[in-house]
Amino acid sequence: LVEQPSSELFIIPAQGGEARKMACNTDYMNSWHSFSPNSRWMVFVSKQNTSRTELFLTHIDENGRSTPPLLLHRLSSNSMSNLIPEFVNRDYEDEGEIILSLE
Repeated sequence: LVEQPSSELFIIPAQGGEARKMACNTDYMNSWHSFSPNSRWMVFVSKQNTSRTELFLTHIDENGRSTPPLLLHRLSSNSMSNLIPEFVNRDYEDEGEIILSLE
């Protein structure tokens, strides 16, 4: 396994154009990501704070600008890494509000 400590997240407009570095990037190892069904939220993993990957959340506005990353600390663990986060497309009427599937 080859780690890429300098990995960064970029966004490209759907109509094409130049790739732009996202403001949500942390300083170290931004990786696996998933977009919400409406493409306004993105969850990704990073090793910013620990040697294990943790989940971060960002909002993306209509111009493709992302907010600073928000650590989902309740999903962090000292003994496990978070890998390949996925949003779950469910109706709001469903019991509970599950927005992420951690597989």
